[in-house]
Amino acid sequence: KVEIKLDAYVKIKDVELKAGLNIAKTLVLPAVLEQIGLLGDAVKATSKSGALGADLKVAANLYSNIKAAITGLEKTIIVCEKEDDLEKKAKLYAIKGANALADLRTSVDKAETLVADGLWPMPKYQELLTIL
Repeated sequence: KVEIKLDAYVKIKDVELKAGLNIAKTLVLPAVLEQIGLLGDAVKATSKSGALGADLKVAANLYSNIKAAITGLEKTIIVCEKEDDLEKKAKLYAIKGANALADLRTSVDKAETLVADGLWPMPKYQELLTIL
């Protein structure tokens, strides 16, 4: 019975991590990249970059942070999947998997506040709060 629950837990966590990875790669990164493009165009259109240049740098750093977190999550998934012992595998997902996903979430949450509403591919937290 414990093995059945551990197996179910591992499968759920695997899906959760892979879904987070997919969302970050296919929705969040393109939105951040689009925001970077708009800021870059705005910097080019003005003779002095000033605040626009600073915003562009923030967005570019955020993109890099998200990419690094994606890489960390990908490596964590590989480590988790390679473990044969079910109990150890569950612990890896519970600790390393959760930490890697939290690292990604931190950067994605920052991106949500930076990317223009029209570019953000999902409902923002503020929108979710107003629905309730």
